[in-house]
Amino acid sequence: MTNRKITDLYDVEFTPFDNYGVVVPGMSWHKISYNKENGGNGTYLLKMEPNAKSLPHVIQVLKSF
Repeated sequence: MTNRKITDLYDVEFTPFDNYGVVVPGMSWHKISYNKENGGNGTYLLKMEPNAKSLPHVIQVLKSF
């Protein structure tokens, strides 16, 4: 691994989560290496407020948690 990126989890800027084409209320994210154009591969931090719900969706790629 030659290109290593260290992200300070306590010093990131979250933006509204809009990965499905619309902003999802109560959800925000910070992209680390995520790229939707390459098939949606990569890493991001996801923050959900209490009672937030994701939109129904089909998972197209293997996800890590």
